[in-house]
Amino acid sequence: MWRYPIDHLFVSDGFHLVDLDRVEVLGSDHFGIFTTLAVDRKDQAKPEASAEEEEEAQEMVEEG
Repeated sequence: MWRYPIDHLFVSDGFHLVDLDRVEVLGSDHFGIFTTLAVDRKDQAKPEASAEEEEEAQEMVEEG
């Protein structure tokens, strides 16, 4: 009967909330949250690594 909004969704910078729906979860006193998020275009750029970082990463891959 008494419901308090205790279920939350936290979104980091670079994401945009497109849609949010509350869904019932059988056997739970919490609701599920179904969301659609979008990534900002500026955040989709391929990250740049220095030659040292690439060499370190390659060594890690080779070591397994």
